[in-house]
Amino acid sequence: MSDEIDWELTTFEGNRRLQRQHFRALPLHEKFMIVEQMGEVCAFFAARRRARMAKGIESVDGADSRPSRERTDSSFG
Repeated sequence: MSDEIDWELTTFEGNRRLQRQHFRALPLHEKFMIVEQMGEVCAFFAARRRARMAKGIESVDGADSRPSRERTDSSFG
């Protein structure tokens, strides 16, 4: 592995381009598996949010209705 840094990959655009290149290189069945996994993750978080809303932890607009914790350490200015 080369010790040189490819600075094109250190930008958001370069990183995204590399991600797309890796995804395009995958076989079709692996792409389908990845899409299924993303769907499972989305379903998990949707169910979690519904459960939190049912308990009244979040308001309808998604903002957390619990009081925020104020920073009490005055050493951070």
